[in-house]
Amino acid sequence: MITDKVSEYQRYLGISERLDKALKLMAETDFAALSTGHHEFFDGVAINVFETETKLAAADSKWEAHRDYIDIHVGGKTGEKIFYRHRDDLKEVTPYDAEADAAYYVNEGAGGGAVTIFTGDFAICFPEDAHLPVIAVDQPEQHRKTVMKVRVD
Repeated sequence: MITDKVSEYQRYLGISERLDKALKLMAETDFAALSTGHHEFFDGVAINVFETETKLAAADSKWEAHRDYIDIHVGGKTGEKIFYRHRDDLKEVTPYDAEADAAYYVNEGAGGGAVTIFTGDFAICFPEDAHLPVIAVDQPEQHRKTVMKVRVD
């Protein structure tokens, strides 16, 4: 997992060609101006924008991990915590679904970490990075969520 300020995106160029394009797009896009829903930008890069409520506790959600896509979580105005841990350290509770590109997990042990992202921040979750997003910073609140989906090269 990588987390940083959007303004520092160039530090992460060179991992893959498609990720490079997505990071540049992230730096140039006003996500607040996008309508909610799915937006295709170019081959293998899309942006999903949705409205949700942050959850009070990590226990209220399942961890997720992907195989075919990298997620770039882009910080919103209200902020959110994202917990992360290597998927091999979690117990799979819902097997991988290729159509959804997701498997779901529970964390039965100690370990992992968390980041809090706000406007101007991002977090990249690679396929091995199980993550638990949309956790409240303080109290649950309405949250506008932006996730860039980047097909693995």
